[in-house]
Amino acid sequence: MKASLCVGEYCENAYNVEGLDIRVYSMEELCYCLKENAFLLDLSIMNDKLVDWIGEECKVWELAKQLYPMVHKQGSLSVFVVTILQYVGMYNPEEILQVEQVLKQGAGLSNLEKRKSQIDYMVGKKKYAAAIRGYDMLLETWN
Repeated sequence: MKASLCVGEYCENAYNVEGLDIRVYSMEELCYCLKENAFLLDLSIMNDKLVDWIGEECKVWELAKQLYPMVHKQGSLSVFVVTILQYVGMYNPEEILQVEQVLKQGAGLSNLEKRKSQIDYMVGKKKYAAAIRGYDMLLETWN
């Protein structure tokens, strides 16, 4: 059995993960969300709001400092996510490599295809209101 220490603080203010409509309160919850939903992630996850939350709410300033340049220089999604996963240390290198491969495969999908997959996932999780809003936005974009 492997024991893990928590990284950063458990937050009073949750972060709502863009595109997934999932609220997380800690770095470990964020890592779990990123790993389990890697096939749904897109560049919208790379934003100042997430990095600010990591630094200000979770008090993980060192990681936030590493992530800001990636956001502002339009870095790679896989590098951004892998940096978070490696810093927190919840997963072994093989698991992180799998996540990285999933992210790189998803990079070949169009934004429309990826967004539809995200919305379909929300339907599967019975988040109907968010899914309806997403489908409406998709239709507006498509037309």
